[in-house]
Amino acid sequence: MNQHFNDTRAAGLLTLVGSGERKGFSRSPPLRTELMKMVHASHDQLGHDAEAESLGFNGSRIHPDAYMNELLVGMRTIHQVLPAILKKLEIFDEFQIDGSDLRLGN
Repeated sequence: MNQHFNDTRAAGLLTLVGSGERKGFSRSPPLRTELMKMVHASHDQLGHDAEAESLGFNGSRIHPDAYMNELLVGMRTIHQVLPAILKKLEIFDEFQIDGSDLRLGN
């Protein structure tokens, strides 16, 4: 096949999947997988993942939403890094969080 044709099809597919991912994310449904994985993963890997899903092997996952895991990892990173930053700035002992500032409608 023509390389330009393949590149054009791949770019169009990336645009389509990205658009679908943004629409899905804005509506907040739990997504079972990263949509871009469908573009970049091999045929064999996608088949293996689909078979595992259809047989129910993924049903016992604690966080079925792939984005929830990303949020948890980010939060854990912040909890580890923030104290080190505060110590480096020499404001660790003075830093206080007002919990009322973290709630909406107060």
